[in-house]
Amino acid sequence: MYARGRGAEPIVAMVKDAAVESGFYSVAHESGEKSQRVESVLSVIDDKAKAAVDAILRGGFPPERQAREDLAIFIALQTLRTPLDRRQYEAMVDYTQKVMLEGWTADYARERLQQTGLDTTDEAVAEIMDVVDNPEKYRFVPHQNEHIKIMLSVATQVAPVIAARAWLLGACNTASFVTSDHPVVWRSAPNETNRHLGVGLGNAEEVYFPLDRHHVLMMALPGELPERRVELPGDAVLFVNHLVAESSHKWTYQHPDDESVAALIPNEARPLMEINGQPIYELN
Repeated sequence: MYARGRGAEPIVAMVKDAAVESGFYSVAHESGEKSQRVESVLSVIDDKAKAAVDAILRGGFPPERQAREDLAIFIALQTLRTPLDRRQYEAMVDYTQKVMLEGWTADYARERLQQTGLDTTDEAVAEIMDVVDNPEKYRFVPHQNEHIKIMLSVATQVAPVIAARAWLLGACNTASFVTSDHPVVWRSAPNETNRHLGVGLGNAEEVYFPLDRHHVLMMALPGELPERRVELPGDAVLFVNHLVAESSHKWTYQHPDDESVAALIPNEARPLMEINGQPIYELN
């Protein structure tokens, strides 16, 4: 495990312990009781995706329709169930809430409290005005239930987009792929359109998802390329590994027997997003 921005010395860990975040998918009921139902649903999706990957690696490529759909929903979730995606959502909520408070006066704060049936005492108004005047002291954090709900909803919309892409299976026996805590990566050549709209799974020219140490799923735009297995040179593996490391949130992973990728690990933290050209970083 290579930690982004903390030097290039790796940490050796068991796979089951890598990047574990306890309770990440726990859903809280109104009573406060936590449920692991989402974890159970995700485990079913994981099992189906593993079966699809195993079939592909045994020579079943292009995959059958059901295997393709099973793997597509898994890949969609791999872009949404990450700590990076949750931190991005939290940063967006925090920024939006603070923007909405800009320009508030004490009278307006009291009026809004009254409209919502809340306490309109001077102390309550003073608390709001402290947030207005000193936003850097506060952080608005949505409940993780909200991110989980969005994650599951968006995944069902993204999966068909992934399934519709042209899939190629890249293979290389002379070099090894890495993965990260943000394992689905994409790129497009810069142009005027994506400069304004951005690049994502819907419009990226290339999408990559490493399947194991010697295989990567490469996804082009729909209809652009025939679906087939492609033998890749070591330089192509290095290119994909560079994308994966650059897209990582905090961690990049490789097998300890493989050639070190320390030189690819970024020395700086990854911004969660940019607003008006200014990077927004994760709060400690």
